[in-house]
Amino acid sequence: MQTHALSGHRPPTAQQRKSASPTHAKTHGSRSRVDLAARHAADNAGQHHRIPVDATPHAGRTIASVKYYANNVEVGTTTATPHEFFYTVPANHPTNTQISIQAKAQDSLGFTGSSAFAYLDVKNDAPLASFTATITNTTTATVDASASSDTETAGADLEVCWDWDNNGTCDTAYSKTKITTHDFGASGTYTVRMVVRDAVGQTAETTR
Repeated sequence: MQTHALSGHRPPTAQQRKSASPTHAKTHGSRSRVDLAARHAADNAGQHHRIPVDATPHAGRTIASVKYYANNVEVGTTTATPHEFFYTVPANHPTNTQISIQAKAQDSLGFTGSSAFAYLDVKNDAPLASFTATITNTTTATVDASASSDTETAGADLEVCWDWDNNGTCDTAYSKTKITTHDFGASGTYTVRMVVRDAVGQTAETTR
């Protein structure tokens, strides 16, 4: 399961500090205060996040827009309350990494204020390997890895490879095709190894 722990007190990198510096469209005045309150959505924790933002303008102004950023890339904009956005961590985001979240509000005079950074700690489960083998005649077998699964990567997007003699090296390239037939050339008892790979390159294997 992909899980994301939120924290807001880690020091930003130099790039993030530069990005967090407020930019002003005018030469005088005060910027708006922007508070970002990120938390997991209760119905699907670990993948989808509701990010509410409290943007308070300077006296006599209004909030014109709030923009939302993930890893310094704009991912959404709102122009009316409630200011919030829903962010889904990509299924192919590397495990054991962070995603920075920030909001920037622009007021009616063009001044911009930025929130502090919040962080998503991304964990991504390895896939589960499973396949069946059906003997079709004295020398061939049909194998089916469709039952292999992953929490984040859709089954259709998982890739598999086959090691027909279980020597530790796949005899086929990785492919999203889960069903194939192999001719062993002679009747006998064989051990077949299958490796499944998810969208971030994590693998699991099993034999039959």
